[in-house]
Amino acid sequence: MLPTTSFDGKLLLKSKTEISTAPNGNGGIYEALKKEKIIDDIQNKGIKYVFAYGVDNVLVKMADPTFIGAFHSANGDCGVKVVPKAHALERVGVVCLKNGKPAVVEYSEIGEDVAKETLDDGSLKYNTGNICTHLYSTEFLQKVTDNNLSDLMFHIAKKKIPHYDYESNTVVTPEEPNGNKYEQFIFDVFPYSEKIVAFQVKRKEEFSPLKNKEGNDSPASCLKLLTEYNKSLIEKVGGKFVLNDESKELGQNGNVIEISPLTSLNGEDLEFLANKTYHLPLHIFGTSD
Repeated sequence: MLPTTSFDGKLLLKSKTEISTAPNGNGGIYEALKKEKIIDDIQNKGIKYVFAYGVDNVLVKMADPTFIGAFHSANGDCGVKVVPKAHALERVGVVCLKNGKPAVVEYSEIGEDVAKETLDDGSLKYNTGNICTHLYSTEFLQKVTDNNLSDLMFHIAKKKIPHYDYESNTVVTPEEPNGNKYEQFIFDVFPYSEKIVAFQVKRKEEFSPLKNKEGNDSPASCLKLLTEYNKSLIEKVGGKFVLNDESKELGQNGNVIEISPLTSLNGEDLEFLANKTYHLPLHIFGTSD
């Protein structure tokens, strides 16, 4: 946990006697690996690679063997999956070289003018969107946690932070951002990589983040994209479907298809679904119907 501050640099209070604090971001995982001796446990168990992902991505392919294979073949020490950005101002970080070293520049830090820069063919110059799906060699994690923890930078996040106000003698909950939280990001170790592997994937198959209550990146949009992807896998082996509610699109009112990754990760081993018609909703958690 780290202290929060006002925009003019003063510490915010949680109460008369307590300083307001906030989590240090997903980059705090590296300190935790060291402090809790998890990295030692990983080494002792002979684990060669560690897979990490953002929990909000409903299309993540857990421990994707294709990603791991490409990473291994390239003799990488740090890997990241990327997708082309949906548009210049999409709220994803950009994987790039910064001062000659691999890095991610967050959407909140890149600046609108730079984000909109294009190449001669009109495509975005900074188009390699980070989807927070990473792979590390255990050797790399050991090196980072042994040598670089104190070097990891902090990012400023402008947030609405409840705080104690001396004048009113109450805790104030602001309606607009009023202060800074200080966070480390999980990609802050990229500059220490000697062989980073950027692995481009298809957005519709691997990236659907849950971030909003409604609209894009909402529960409804995530469920639709998850169902569309699973539907495409079953259709490849000849499966067909009858909607639960023909007045609604996929993902709505029971028009849902879920395939457990324990059954199939990339569409493999689904032959038992071939040439059959299924009524939605359909949830597949085994190897028979």
